[in-house]
Amino acid sequence: MQTKQTQDFYRWIGIDVSKARFDVYHAEAQEYRQFSTSPEGIDALRHYILSISNAAVVCESSGGYERQMARTLHASGVRVSVVNPRPVRDIAKGLGTLAKTDALDAQMIARYGEIVQPAQTVFASEVDEELKAYITRRQQLVEMMTTEKNRRSGLMGPDLFGRLQNTLIGSKSTLKNSMRKSKS
Repeated sequence: MQTKQTQDFYRWIGIDVSKARFDVYHAEAQEYRQFSTSPEGIDALRHYILSISNAAVVCESSGGYERQMARTLHASGVRVSVVNPRPVRDIAKGLGTLAKTDALDAQMIARYGEIVQPAQTVFASEVDEELKAYITRRQQLVEMMTTEKNRRSGLMGPDLFGRLQNTLIGSKSTLKNSMRKSKS
């Protein structure tokens, strides 16, 4: 009796992300490559990934350096999983891999994909991302204004008070402008 295979077969590509480059490991082919994080490098990476049938990319969340690459690959129809670095490290330790190089990290990330088969990441729309950025900036400005108002009560002398008042006025203006942009 034959059983139906319930999981899709993927060719896992592990990508170690840094500010300057992507270290890429194709697990099935045991192939390692590097790509720049520039727009041209991301496009070259996209072409490379698209040349591999049933490619699935897994990369660690790395403070935003992975965002443009992951979005570009996703928009091209590639299955992308952005994962927490901790479980990847745990699997590497479990496999006895203690050395830490970018090439080895990319290999361990690909191995994590093979073992865990992480879920595909759901990406927010560009509008949602922009709105989130405006909301975050607004929160930062409100916090800054509150801090400056609290400092104002402890200041002596009209010169310091005047400079602080100008800072608050500038912050209010920036806040109003950012809110106007987010509504349009």
